[in-house]
Amino acid sequence: MKVYRASDVLSFPERSGVEATGNFALKEGAKGIAIYLVPRSINRADSTDGDPQDEMAGWIATVSGQRPGDDKHAAGWMQEDLNEGHILITEECGDNEGKRLHGTPCNPLYFAAEGQDNNEGKMTTLTWTQGQRTRNKTLHWTGEDPPVADEPTAGSSGGGGI
Repeated sequence: MKVYRASDVLSFPERSGVEATGNFALKEGAKGIAIYLVPRSINRADSTDGDPQDEMAGWIATVSGQRPGDDKHAAGWMQEDLNEGHILITEECGDNEGKRLHGTPCNPLYFAAEGQDNNEGKMTTLTWTQGQRTRNKTLHWTGEDPPVADEPTAGSSGGGGI
C-alpha cells in the first residue's frame, strides 16, 4: 500500500462515476511512503453513513491492516503523520481488478493505530477512515503511482519502506 499526505497533492484525477484514469501529481520534492501490511489482514471497505430517508446518506471509506514488528522508522512515521490527512493507493490482488484510490485532497483519510507487543507477537493495526461522508465510493483507478520514498520489503519490519 502507498500513502501520500493530502497536503502534498498538486493535482488529482477527475472522477467518472466510480472510475478515474488520470494521474495525480505531488508538489515538487514530495513523496509518499510504501507500507507493508500482512496481505490477509487488509480490509478495504466503503460503508454508508447517515439517514437515506432524509437524503443525508453518504459513503465513508475505511482501509485497515496489520503491520508486523515495531521498529523506530515506522514509529517515527506514525508520530510524524498522526492527524495528517492521507490519500491511499491499494492494489487489488484477489481478482485482478486493478488499483483503488482512497480519499481526496479535500476529504482524506486519517489513521488510528493499535499496537501489540506481548508473548503472541509484535504488530500494529493501522486503520484509516475518511474524515467525512461523501456521495462517492472509492475510485477504481488506472493511473501511475506518484513516487514513494522507499519500496516495501515483504515480511520486513524495518528495511525498505515501513
